[in-house]
Amino acid sequence: MRKVNGEEYKEGVVKSMWNVTAKLLQEKFNNEYNRKIDPFQSIVFKAARDARNSKRRILQAIPGKRKMSSAALQKNEYEKIINVWDEENPDGLQKKFYL
Repeated sequence: MRKVNGEEYKEGVVKSMWNVTAKLLQEKFNNEYNRKIDPFQSIVFKAARDARNSKRRILQAIPGKRKMSSAALQKNEYEKIINVWDEENPDGLQKKFYL
């Protein structure tokens, strides 16, 4: 599973594509054939789930393809925020307290 330019998708994109495809299959089979299928649990889709899991594990090992959490503030950035909020008014004090 690659982009048109040959680059790998990020791990989160692979997960999202699987979820969207599975939901669309469920809707299609339910609406057109009145059959309930579950790609998340069904034994028929085990190979597809295993391929997805394998690809996600590979992508999780590559730092550039992992889902990024928020980065911590640097000390100078933290001090700048602290200095911006004024303790003399309730709003500034509350923001400073909960930071």
